[in-house]
Amino acid sequence: MDQRIKSISPDPVTNAVVELRFESAYPKVAIYGLLYNKLKDDFKQQSSLPIMQLPEEVRLKDPNLKFKPWYQLSGQKILLQIGPDVIAINYDCSSGYMGWDKFQPLIEKVNQSAISTGVMKTITRIGIRFISFFENINIFDQIKLKVHYEESKLTDSFTTLTTHIKKQNFTQRLVLNNSIINRCVSPQKIEKTGSIIDIDTFTSDPMTNFDNLESFIDRGHSLGKALFFSLLEKQFLDSLNPCYK
Repeated sequence: MDQRIKSISPDPVTNAVVELRFESAYPKVAIYGLLYNKLKDDFKQQSSLPIMQLPEEVRLKDPNLKFKPWYQLSGQKILLQIGPDVIAINYDCSSGYMGWDKFQPLIEKVNQSAISTGVMKTITRIGIRFISFFENINIFDQIKLKVHYEESKLTDSFTTLTTHIKKQNFTQRLVLNNSIINRCVSPQKIEKTGSIIDIDTFTSDPMTNFDNLESFIDRGHSLGKALFFSLLEKQFLDSLNPCYK
């Protein structure tokens, strides 16, 4: 990746999420209340997510539901989803992504508020996920990664590819899909068809000292950004109006 690339225009990011999974010494049913009391000044609206329609015993004991959030808080540009084992900070990209330099301080503010409650004893996973959408484009025609069977491309029709890449002490889950209907790229919820590049950069190394949490998140973002730009063919990148530092 050319480290000088700062952004592209229009920015294709439709989803940006930073997720913390954690263990706590507090009762699971008490965690949301403790976090909400600390965050309510910045997140005025709260709502229950559909999982709350299930009995509490099911929510707590089903391993498939362990990291599913129970509640959602809404603030300016941010949706915060909270469960007894997870906090997910979602940026609302319906009006365009603001860029990491503005998103990162909002992430740090939420994290520091959560840390101050003492509910997180150990962070077990840090994930930084970005999904970019490209309208009316077969992304496999525009990236350096090629998929063939014998002499034929396998990417002319509907194709989804998922792979994991190890980088430093992070794992990157890369998903490419060339036939997506995106309903969240505008406030009007207009349906658009195209491709996605979905990069989830995460580490599962346990963290009990949170002094370096923000640097871990920033490093994960940098690795995800590097993977994204390293995938793109130069001609395609040039068509995206790259802005350089």
